[in-house]
Amino acid sequence: MSEDDSHSTKETNGNHHVTGSRRGFLRASAGAIGLGQLSDNASQMQTSETVTAEASDENPPWAPRSHDHRKQIVYVPDLEAVTGVGTANNPFQSASGTAGMQEAFQRLNEVGGGVIYYPSGYYGDGTTAWEIDLANYDNLRNNWAIYGDGLESSRIRCGSDTGDGIRIHDSTGTAMFYTELVGVRFEGSCAGFTFIWGSENLGDAYNSCWSRFSTANTRSDGQGACQLNFVLNSYHYGVHNSAGGVGVEMRRVQFSGIEGSFSSGESKGDVALRLKEYSFANHFRYLNIEATYNGIHIPDSRAIYNIFQNAYFANVRGTAVIQDVDDDGPRFPASAEQGTYFHNPFVAGAIETIVEHTGGTLYVDGSSKKWPSATQQTFEGDRYGGSYRDAAFFEYEPLSSAPKHKLGRTALADGESWDPDGDGQPELVISNGTEWIELTDLASSQ
Repeated sequence: MSEDDSHSTKETNGNHHVTGSRRGFLRASAGAIGLGQLSDNASQMQTSETVTAEASDENPPWAPRSHDHRKQIVYVPDLEAVTGVGTANNPFQSASGTAGMQEAFQRLNEVGGGVIYYPSGYYGDGTTAWEIDLANYDNLRNNWAIYGDGLESSRIRCGSDTGDGIRIHDSTGTAMFYTELVGVRFEGSCAGFTFIWGSENLGDAYNSCWSRFSTANTRSDGQGACQLNFVLNSYHYGVHNSAGGVGVEMRRVQFSGIEGSFSSGESKGDVALRLKEYSFANHFRYLNIEATYNGIHIPDSRAIYNIFQNAYFANVRGTAVIQDVDDDGPRFPASAEQGTYFHNPFVAGAIETIVEHTGGTLYVDGSSKKWPSATQQTFEGDRYGGSYRDAAFFEYEPLSSAPKHKLGRTALADGESWDPDGDGQPELVISNGTEWIELTDLASSQ
């Protein structure tokens, strides 16, 4: 047997199990108990539900980088409690109704942490819902991960007519570090969200995490596909699609890098991405916002300090970007200059409305199409396609008295009765909420 790629298979209860080596990671046969030991001779391996493997410089295809907690691998199909063959009609299942997930976490807790591995296949019949409460596993804190073979290959199915599908959280509010959720798809028909990471009360923070997974909710009257709660300083690539509600909702997601493709239904109010509850200081890159009624919705004044780079919008039946925050609402940091930034957005075809903006500063530069000019003034660059240095673009009537202050409000002071800088010249000014700041002096060149 070749040590690199060769393998043998055997039939066990209708399942084919690979017993050879795979780039240093061994798959064990079903039914055995205990830890398998990796030896120089693969044929001498003790079969088990869990495999011990030494970390190597060459990563398996489902891992982006080496990490200590990949030394212990729990193969879900090989757990004694799991039945089925992994097809759509005969999926891998367990008596707990958790598609083997509860049993896998129990096993991982017994061995002191590692990876729960979902090879390609279907898991669960889509009729049950469950939660994994990490408070029940004393040996699992910063030392666990879930991996699969791909976002359309390892499919974990759930379903609920009354609530959410799958939730992974810690009810005691313990902060977690280094969690990895990679290469799996959570799918189902749920009245709530298909998959939720974190607690509803935002008590458990997930720090420095790495995730790359997809979610789907086929229920048009469901809440949505995915909800992320209290994720900090992390990377997330997601493909989140819902037949209704929200593709992905982020609550207290901060200082993170986010990429992927988000969509929702075509009914009024459906939205691809919603930011809430102190979700700020994130860098969204290369988002595909497509096939949805509304695109990005920011309804919370605590969630406007984010950057969107090279976002793509297409086939949006409603509005691509909605920011309807309360200008007098709480913010962090409490700075007049904070706002939502769009750099080089590409607005493609079939967009009913580009932006609805009723509060908070919104900056745009480099857009492929002009954004409506009835929204807030930017401090630099383009004002949704019109330069603020071109005074004719605004067509403001000179005012002899200052209007009420409002963050981002622009006005043309006549330089006589109202002269903010006292130079006797008309000028275009902008309010930071408490004072008027000159944008450009409009003194005659003659």
